[in-house]
Amino acid sequence: MVEYDMHSLVLRNARIQNLRGISDLSINDFSSLNVLVGPNNSGKTTVLEALFLLAGMSNPLLPIRINNFREIKSFVFDDLRYNDFRYNFRQLNYDNVISLEASEADCKRKVEISPIFPNGMEGDAGAISAAKSDNSTERLLLKEAVGLKMSCSVWNGEYRTHESVIQIDDGNPAITYSSHYEEAINARMLNHHTLQSNLSERFDTLQRIKLKPRVVSVLKRIEPALVDLSMSANGVIMVDIGFSQLVPLNLMGDGFRRAAAVVTNLSASEKSVFLIDEIENGLHFETMDILWQGIIEAIIEFRQQVFVTTHSYEALRVLLKVFERLEYPTEILRVLSINRTLDGGHRSYGYSFSDLSANIGSDTEIRGRFVR
Repeated sequence: MVEYDMHSLVLRNARIQNLRGISDLSINDFSSLNVLVGPNNSGKTTVLEALFLLAGMSNPLLPIRINNFREIKSFVFDDLRYNDFRYNFRQLNYDNVISLEASEADCKRKVEISPIFPNGMEGDAGAISAAKSDNSTERLLLKEAVGLKMSCSVWNGEYRTHESVIQIDDGNPAITYSSHYEEAINARMLNHHTLQSNLSERFDTLQRIKLKPRVVSVLKRIEPALVDLSMSANGVIMVDIGFSQLVPLNLMGDGFRRAAAVVTNLSASEKSVFLIDEIENGLHFETMDILWQGIIEAIIEFRQQVFVTTHSYEALRVLLKVFERLEYPTEILRVLSINRTLDGGHRSYGYSFSDLSANIGSDTEIRGRFVR
């Protein structure tokens, strides 16, 4: 039985208000490996984005970056300064100020994200009222926000609030960071595409800071034939699996490649949060076994906290079997089912390892449903 210290958890719970399609959602009792399940369009990715914003809450570029993850690019539309700020707000309404909260072991954090308008302009309610009075749609277009303000607060006996701003001036972004706040959490948002982007650079960094032996040790527990990893002269990661010559990592199976990418990415400093969206995309469910091992081994070895989304029932079955076969500490697992309610809201249900085992064994649907 592998031992694991649960005191390494970074985030303990979260509340999300007015981000994208979520009006108000509370999620409690995070663990080290948190698997978010639910059907398409249930809000799983939005939860990851909320945690990403919370972990880097003083960085005003993050609301734009989460749009870039969805391949929504910032742009300027003629002289109207049209941009993608509105896409972050519920119902595309700037009056729905985004509010995100989370608890850590020894403090609480909160961030509010609000729009910045040109001088004299009001919120959406004021603009709609003015447009109706003179039948002007142009006024609504001109009423687009020109920036965002992030007001972040940390409570540790008392609240300390800091502000950061991004503002567009003639198409050029101007960014102001709080000079009195330094983020303690490292966060990285990944999907099946970005998981392996810049992997060679990350591996090279691990070599320089002498973390490569730990990465190899973790991967050996997944692939016993592995002898070593190294970097070629042209920047290709090479794998020694006992053949007469080294093999490029890209020639290995999908499961091992992604496991290597996961372990490499998770080999970061302490107080890190990793957010991986739709981990099973493009991967046959039979190779999920290797990938789950990579995630769990990296969590245990590097004391990281990971949030993963999936809508695959088979991925959950494989996860359960990996825990049972390899006797991983079951307390590190938390399955979170994100549900849409009949009134358009959201609700979360948490499942422990034993809950997951009982529900899958009885073929109970836990991936999300409409609830009252």
